[in-house]
Amino acid sequence: MADQAKNLAALLPAARAELVVEERPIPTPGPDEILVRNHFIGLNPLEWKRQLTGMFISSYPAVLGTGT
Repeated sequence: MADQAKNLAALLPAARAELVVEERPIPTPGPDEILVRNHFIGLNPLEWKRQLTGMFISSYPAVLGTGT
């Protein structure tokens, strides 16, 4: 995995925008953290509400489903 420099993420570029897929850097785990490789992901029903309303999104672009 060391030679893989980026991963794909579904981003919300602005409020009420369509999701776009873009490359994002792979984060470096800190102390007491691990890096998990996902092969499949899914969004729950709350995510389309966040996309539509901007609820709990502090800045854009935003990666939905991260819990932050």
